[in-house]
Amino acid sequence: MKIVKPGDLEPTKLRFSCETCGCVFEADASDYSFMGYTGYDKYYRCDCPTCNNECVLKVEGGDQDGRT
Repeated sequence: MKIVKPGDLEPTKLRFSCETCGCVFEADASDYSFMGYTGYDKYYRCDCPTCNNECVLKVEGGDQDGRT
């Protein structure tokens, strides 16, 4: 088998911080959702387990396809 282009795997755990209550938490892929790209950066969202505020995480970098 020859890989022509390797796949893009999403990270399995991400660390979020809530701007409302200050909670810092790690979320599994089943807990957060991918929002989209801006330039080379990816954005993810997850609800805070303490106050239910929507937390957004910016993952910087990557190539032109948005991969980190």
